[in-house]
Amino acid sequence: MRFIHSDDLMEEMEKLVESAREYLYIASAWVRSGPLSQVLNGKVQNGVKIEIVIRASEFKDAEITDPAIFKVIEDRNGSIYVHPRLHAKFIIADGRKAIVGSSNYTFSGLSDYGEGNVEANVLIDDAEEVGKLKDYFQKIKEEATHLTDEIVGFALNPVKSDSFEFVLLEDLSEGAYVKVPLEDGILLAQIDSIYAYDVGFFANPFSSNQAEIFAPYDLFRKIFARSDDPTWRKFAAMAHLNGNGGAVRVALASVLGLLRGSRLRTNLTPFQVGTPILKASEEDIAPLLGEGSDRVYVGELYGSGLKVHADLNEMLSKHVLVVGTTGSGKSHFTKRLIKEILEGREDVRVVVLDPHGEYASDLKNLGVAVEPVRIPDTLFPISVDDLKSMFPDLAFLLSSAKKEIKEAVVKIRKALGTRLGKVENLYEILKDLRLDGLLGSFLEEIEGCEECRNQHKVAKEISAALESDPRILVFDFSNLTDAKSRSNIAGMILRWLFEEAKKHADKNLRRLIVLEEAHNFAPEKAYADVSAGRDNLSLTYSQKIAAEGRKFNLGLLAITQRPAQVSKYVLSQTNTQFMFRVINRGDLDALEAAVEYAGGNVIARLPSLGLGTMIATGVAFPFPVMVQVDG
Repeated sequence: MRFIHSDDLMEEMEKLVESAREYLYIASAWVRSGPLSQVLNGKVQNGVKIEIVIRASEFKDAEITDPAIFKVIEDRNGSIYVHPRLHAKFIIADGRKAIVGSSNYTFSGLSDYGEGNVEANVLIDDAEEVGKLKDYFQKIKEEATHLTDEIVGFALNPVKSDSFEFVLLEDLSEGAYVKVPLEDGILLAQIDSIYAYDVGFFANPFSSNQAEIFAPYDLFRKIFARSDDPTWRKFAAMAHLNGNGGAVRVALASVLGLLRGSRLRTNLTPFQVGTPILKASEEDIAPLLGEGSDRVYVGELYGSGLKVHADLNEMLSKHVLVVGTTGSGKSHFTKRLIKEILEGREDVRVVVLDPHGEYASDLKNLGVAVEPVRIPDTLFPISVDDLKSMFPDLAFLLSSAKKEIKEAVVKIRKALGTRLGKVENLYEILKDLRLDGLLGSFLEEIEGCEECRNQHKVAKEISAALESDPRILVFDFSNLTDAKSRSNIAGMILRWLFEEAKKHADKNLRRLIVLEEAHNFAPEKAYADVSAGRDNLSLTYSQKIAAEGRKFNLGLLAITQRPAQVSKYVLSQTNTQFMFRVINRGDLDALEAAVEYAGGNVIARLPSLGLGTMIATGVAFPFPVMVQVDG
């Protein structure tokens, strides 16, 4: 150990820095860029790691330690830490030598004796003592905050357990994830909204209280009330802003939970105001969205390459909703999702009710082995009222008061089937009534009508397909022209699936029913000759499956571009949502009212989503996730 005079301090520090081959550890309450640059410039060998701890106990520290020092360290890939109580001043090279003393690394601290502060320093070259100082540096560093790119801001008043605001210092967007490291885990949050301010400009006097940090209201009046000339107003406003500007952004974040390992728990305690807010990394989020034996891939986290997976058990047991405007990507996504669900899972069956006839071919193009059933055009009544609506002439006959007609109605009611196994030929039902010519002319009219005679054939084909139990079965409804017949057939398919699931609930088999354009099968209000009452069999069983299907391993996946037109009861029972772009106000309101996991902040983002981008939320995810779907 030897004493270093102030006149020799700068030279000794340069020698120490030049001797380093592995690392330089520096501690100084205050640091100026000029003196430190002089010490480091041309002296630091390539590959030497630099770590520096400075003090941040009051604003005076920031006024003395100049901003340029951070660039000096960052240019050398160094790390900067700030400590609230630091007063020590020393520099260590490789654990072999160190200079310890009273000198801050400022102009006054490192100047010659006759020019700056009167300082005293010593050089320590005893390895054991330097080792103790190294350990002390590590202890100081552990109590300090690492100033990294991860720090994106600091929490503002007030902090709540479920939300907080923070001043945003980095370029993040709404929807980005942030974190706060705590003793018992990592607090994970998502940015809901970002506000841009300029503290030198005006607070909006019409929507907020005037704050002292903004320009005074009387100046606002001078600029915008003194003259009606718009050009002068522009000039005056820009002149004021250029002379007094100070841009700042404030972010509002919702707490997602306290992350411990791969589990996200509810947070009940607010953290301290002023706490650094860090950008959440992919490594923080990946354990919550990663793959697993019963997790299914849905796309990539927006703006990231991180793959997002959903909990398949939650999806199949608690129902799914896919919404989005035409062309937003919802149907394309659903077909890929079906493929992912079936991949390597022999215990899953999928049944698709497809009103447009596109699923069978599209799934085949994706490499999925499909069993298609193309339903021919048919008139498929299951009640006397259905007959009346389908055949106006018959409605007049059946409404007659003649005794024979009354008896005919009873016979018709018994003959019409509401189960696939009991469906008969409509023409033969009417012909066998033998009403002495009362129906003669009507029968002549429908005798050559194939859609009036093929009910039994259609029912038999549907029943055979269901009983064969393929891995994926697609019912193509595109040829059906009668809306009531479509809902009757769909209702009987849903009824068959529900009753079979109840019979075999103990089997280790899971089924997923896909309702494409769900408003055709489970409407909220009557439209296009489709009832929303008890006579709509497909609506009745859609609601029944939504309510009870989970008990029998029977799941529902509803797809729609108009959620406001889908049964609110069915919507409310879907506990996982994949939401693409939605712009209609009525549809947005329906989602916010019916979907438990889609809060107002999530719904507000839907109109601005681009093609192939969705927000995935609900029980299959630990928190709402913005996902880019594969093209």
